[in-house]
Amino acid sequence: RRKVRKVEATERAVEVVDGKPVLVTRMIERDEPVGQWLPVVDENGKPVMVPAGEPDKDGNVLLAQMQHFIPEIETVMEARTREVPTGETRLGLRYAELEAFLKCAS
Repeated sequence: RRKVRKVEATERAVEVVDGKPVLVTRMIERDEPVGQWLPVVDENGKPVMVPAGEPDKDGNVLLAQMQHFIPEIETVMEARTREVPTGETRLGLRYAELEAFLKCAS
């Protein structure tokens, strides 16, 4: 599965307090993927360039190399159980039921 780490972040939300909407800021914990950004190349091995912002006053566009996020993958061992029908009926007693039975027997 993809590897993640816990990160604290601030979240802004609107809550209704005394019938009025109030903008509140609170700390939350969220999962962030772990990995790295790598440059993208075409089939010939040349860097793929993309516009890096708005054109300047002369109409020139600044280019930057395209980046792609590659997530880290981790191996996880999971314990799994399954129920196998045996055809047997298992009965049990609650503590109070056992106590009543023992009182009757004395």
